Amino acid sequence: MSKSFTILATSDMHGYVMPYIYSDNSPAELGLAKIHTTLQTLKDENTLLIDNGDNIVGSPLTFYYNKNYSDKPHFMATMMNEMGYDYYNIGNHEFNQGPNVLKNYMGALQMPCLTGNLHVDNKPVSKPYYIHTFPNGIRIALFGMVTQHIAAWEPPVNLIGIEVEDAFEYCKKTVEQIKKNEAVDAVVCVYHGGYEKDLHTGEPTENQNGENWGYKICTEIEGLDILITGHQHQGIADVCNGVITGQTKVNAQQIMKYTFDVDSRDGKCELINPTYEPDARILELMSTLEEECQKWLDTPLGTTKAHLKVEDELEAREHKHPIISFINQVMLDHSKADLAATALFLNAKGFNSTITMRDIVATYVYANTMVTLEMDGHTVKEFLEKSAEYFAVIDGKIGVSPLFDGPKPMHFNYDMMDGLDYTIKVSNPIGSRIISMTQDGKPFDMDKKYAVVMSNYRSTGGGDFDMCKRCRVLQNDQTDMVDALAQYILDHPDIPVYHRDNITVIL
Repeated sequence: MSKSFTILATSDMHGYVMPYIYSDNSPAELGLAKIHTTLQTLKDENTLLIDNGDNIVGSPLTFYYNKNYSDKPHFMATMMNEMGYDYYNIGNHEFNQGPNVLKNYMGALQMPCLTGNLHVDNKPVSKPYYIHTFPNGIRIALFGMVTQHIAAWEPPVNLIGIEVEDAFEYCKKTVEQIKKNEAVDAVVCVYHGGYEKDLHTGEPTENQNGENWGYKICTEIEGLDILITGHQHQGIADVCNGVITGQTKVNAQQIMKYTFDVDSRDGKCELINPTYEPDARILELMSTLEEECQKWLDTPLGTTKAHLKVEDELEAREHKHPIISFINQVMLDHSKADLAATALFLNAKGFNSTITMRDIVATYVYANTMVTLEMDGHTVKEFLEKSAEYFAVIDGKIGVSPLFDGPKPMHFNYDMMDGLDYTIKVSNPIGSRIISMTQDGKPFDMDKKYAVVMSNYRSTGGGDFDMCKRCRVLQNDQTDMVDALAQYILDHPDIPVYHRDNITVIL
């Protein structure tokens, strides 16, 4: 009889435990409570349960918890311990709250860490690899990595004592070490990163900047049997160059099941949706915290007569929505900068006439802070040109460039700027689409220096806004954007919205 093993993997759960959408509490097929019930139907003694990171940031519940209980063992660690995970890997969002929160989270987890390319305080957080022996006698080598691109996103204060080796180089040397020193039936890599090229054609699907090396790993490293990926939030189950590889969607919507027969060397992976009833024990463990969070989410903060609901995201980007004007308005008020830039995030809901914390966290979904950079007019134009790459001419109409729509939707990399008026001509070549820039009815002064406020993610060059890296930092404000929005609303209970239709997008 042939022998096989199974790996069940989750990734990019972003703190979603409960089986509903926080924007309106509507039921949904997601969350760790449903994942746990589903896992019980899939596991046997020759099965491993592994998580691939991005757990402690990304939901209203994680925001509430991180603001109020950052010194406590993280609830996601508690849930994973309860569920009996065998190994875990670290994701890039585990660094968003700084090294102390990262250490706290890792210290609360009761299973081995796989992230061999991560060093904290000059010490690796994991062994180079683990040898796991299943009850049926199969021995596998198992190791993990996180994308080294973290340094391109995080402010230095979040990376004190943190070093991350290049994921590809680490993977290559580790597989070579395993092949040289170990007699195993299979080699498995758990990588919090994704694919930079189409798995079948090899065509680039994004900028080849090292953020994702999945295709390169599959095609250039010999001896790897399974590559578990994440980070991009895609639902992919595939084989690339003989390597079984895949990743799940975001927010605990899926489980990936990898099976491998060591005699035939055949394997496959498949995506499984959590369709069972949520686990009662998980719901019970979360009940007190969840009740606190729901009360906080429903706290009224102020009212507005402006229309701030988002009905059509493309329309809201093509014709700048008043919610963008409002976010930029808050950033300008808080920073006293000249110009402000922000994005409309994927699935942003906007605000009701009576604004609650639920409205804010369902609209501004990331744990960003504000950074003010000094830019001259030429650099501002370069910034706007980069944003203008978001659009493309599709079937003779203005649409979204395929590079922003997939493989991972990156609509958060289209920033809209307030403080000047400008025109984007989409049919022009990339780099020459900004055809008009004015301020107060006069030509924009290209030689003048401006204070430009944006998210900390963008200020470090996130989204390939490399021009930001050249700019002098005028102010690095650690106020969370959600807090800044809430405080502004509390200070202005009947909220004025100074909407200006200052961006013209034409063919």
